[in-house]
Amino acid sequence: MKIGVGRANLAFPDDLVLFGFGPKGGHGYNADDVLQVRALWIESGAERLLLLSYDMVSGSQVVEELLLAAVQLEKHQLLMVGTHTHSAPGRYFGNIYDLAQWPAGLDMTVVDELVRKGVVAARAALSSVRSATVSVAQRVLWQAGRNRSYAPFENNFEQGVAGWSAELKNELGIEMPAGLPVEEQAVDPRMTVLTFRDETGKAFATWASWCCHPATSRPGERRPYHRDWPGMAVDAMENATGVELAIVHQRANGDVTSLPVGAAAQEDPLGRMRTIAEKVVEQWASAVREPAKGSTLFTCRRWDLDPTTTDATVEYGALPSWEIGAAVTGGSEEVPAGLYTQWFGEARVLPWRDGAQAKKLPDPTTILAKSWAARALFNRANGRLGPGEKPRFRLAPSPRHPFWILRLGSHMVFASPFEQTTYAARTAERALRHAGASTLSPLGLASDYAGYVTTPKEFALQNYEGGHTLYGTRQLEACIAIWTYLARSSV
Repeated sequence: MKIGVGRANLAFPDDLVLFGFGPKGGHGYNADDVLQVRALWIESGAERLLLLSYDMVSGSQVVEELLLAAVQLEKHQLLMVGTHTHSAPGRYFGNIYDLAQWPAGLDMTVVDELVRKGVVAARAALSSVRSATVSVAQRVLWQAGRNRSYAPFENNFEQGVAGWSAELKNELGIEMPAGLPVEEQAVDPRMTVLTFRDETGKAFATWASWCCHPATSRPGERRPYHRDWPGMAVDAMENATGVELAIVHQRANGDVTSLPVGAAAQEDPLGRMRTIAEKVVEQWASAVREPAKGSTLFTCRRWDLDPTTTDATVEYGALPSWEIGAAVTGGSEEVPAGLYTQWFGEARVLPWRDGAQAKKLPDPTTILAKSWAARALFNRANGRLGPGEKPRFRLAPSPRHPFWILRLGSHMVFASPFEQTTYAARTAERALRHAGASTLSPLGLASDYAGYVTTPKEFALQNYEGGHTLYGTRQLEACIAIWTYLARSSV
């Protein structure tokens, strides 16, 4: 195995619209923190992968396509992932999520900078390649995040959170601390740490994953660009352990918030970021320092889902047309709830509706985007494009959703562009446990952004996460089928 590392600072002008918190996200400006892209080149035999970790909300197929041409790699050899900070620019997706802020549409200022600095980081990684091994360790971290959608989570178990506690203990050997509020019990506390060591045994790079939304800053008209707790954590890791590069990503973060129990807003955002980062680094650093036998095994597989068709290669049921539920625009996550949500609760349902999108009440964006008038206006605007020009964005999610399986030593990562809720990820992990890996971890926000994935029981309640599960009750089933197919082909 050979590993290379690199990085570059992102430089955006002031006043770009920020992704995160929807239309209330505001505009960003440059202050003390600097957004970055971090590169990890992994090579083993014929396998090659360039992992680019951006301090952005997620990956982007538009950006990936331009990067592939610039660095001359194949599609399955480049994986762009976001740390999911909510204090970075949006409008770089080329899909309906470019409508989440105003002004709307693809912003080539953002796209060009992501591509330019991605190439700089990639070249640095390719110029620093050395022989290495990889080892995996796991740690447990409580009391640094809580489940913001406790009712849907609890709906997965007949005994409520006691069922989750029993599963953690009996299947994973994890004891839940006494006295935790139920919202803090309803998370997956595991942190996965991959450590890369050179021929002398010295750790020089590490890649960790843990779950907590980096949405710690307050919504506002103007907010500084900021990496949130992941940025503080990687800086502290490099200082504490001497590694050249630290990367941290989201596991099952879909329903996990950094807001303390009972809090409607962060009283001290920077202090909360620092507290979370310190707790993460305490566990992360101990895992990196732990002596471990390394491996040189690495394989990666990618498969793109076209949700409008079925594929005989992978067996899953037909998915319905995409919909974003009304709960998504009703005021939730870390955005102060609107009057409707305060009075009637977060869930927005059509009780009499049946089928694959059962009980989902579509939000206005979905209705508008699928309307004849919107499509006509969009097609008319695109008809004015010059020869060879592409539309600036789509009035829909991306036409294909990338799925990944990565094997590093005895560990397997299953990735997608969806934010996975705690128990959706755990359900997938249980389905994949016979895939020949000793440990598994989910990874969201990979190669694109495409909302959430929930369990059918969570989807039924239509809170924020269920409303933002684009393809209904069978979406998780399709995800598991694809990951299972990729896992088998990666052995």
